Amino acid sequence: MKLHRMLGKNIRFWREARGFTQEELAFRAQTSSSYISKMELGKENPTITVLERIAKALMVEPCMLLLNTCRLAENAKKKQTCDQQPALTDYQEALDRAPPEVQYAAYTLLEEVCKKDSYGTVKPGSCP
Repeated sequence: MKLHRMLGKNIRFWREARGFTQEELAFRAQTSSSYISKMELGKENPTITVLERIAKALMVEPCMLLLNTCRLAENAKKKQTCDQQPALTDYQEALDRAPPEVQYAAYTLLEEVCKKDSYGTVKPGSCP
């Protein structure tokens, strides 16, 4: 999946999880609702500054909007052992079918993986 489409999907997920309309998110992120709509559709690429404002408005780390679960899943499949541990794609497919409250809980857990250290930098190995 292309990064701008994944970003849009993640913005929409977190916006809906927070119960925000596009207008509410736009207000909180100091941008327009049409820009939010275009980003969610993968038709606009925000600047880093806008991405940070959106993440702050959604109460998530910016890396949560960029998390590429598809690439992680591909890598997991390549490294699968003889035990045939479930690949991340299996988890992603199950999560896609799950109700919104389960999706929210799973992404909240992933958010914890993405915490910054006391110096404000992302911990090694926690985010792309």
